[in-house]
Amino acid sequence: MTSAEFRNTSIFCLSEIAKKPFNRDHDGKVVFILSSFIQRLSSVKPPNTDMATIYDNNDSGQELVFNITLFLAHFLSAHITTIESVSGQTITHALLDAHRYLLQVSIIDDRELFKMCVEYWQSFLTSLYEETLLLPVEAFTLDPEGDFDVSLFSSVPLRKDMYFSILSELRVIFIERMAKPNEVRLRDSSGFKN
Repeated sequence: MTSAEFRNTSIFCLSEIAKKPFNRDHDGKVVFILSSFIQRLSSVKPPNTDMATIYDNNDSGQELVFNITLFLAHFLSAHITTIESVSGQTITHALLDAHRYLLQVSIIDDRELFKMCVEYWQSFLTSLYEETLLLPVEAFTLDPEGDFDVSLFSSVPLRKDMYFSILSELRVIFIERMAKPNEVRLRDSSGFKN
């Protein structure tokens, strides 16, 4: 990936491989692929790189960003649970960096790229939500006001905890990307229009 001449082709080939399901015997290879990819990508384009600038520079930059997005979205969609099951600081950083790249791409004003990102984020967020549904129902108690006591969530380690900063940034990006009405009129309690 360090050779610019073959970078786009290499990433495109990896994204085709990423679509394929691997059997459990290849879990180590799945982890190796992601950690190697992120390590090499970071050496060329660090995770805090403004992907929009790369995308806007030229057609080669657009192809690079598209292929990175294609690979990460496919690979993480297919293999995130395998990667999360492996403990270690290196793979955790690689996984978080992969999501940081997708956050950067989510900002780019391109409909197809955004659509790919939204599809990934939707499946990712659904899996995080479904994890909370697996918590035992009897563990939920009511607080004195009659609301659910959410302290259970702080005592049980959930996947969402690892992604706190990613989820926070994602929330801001989606709010910024939301369709905004042309005109909004606010009325305060005294009836005056702003």
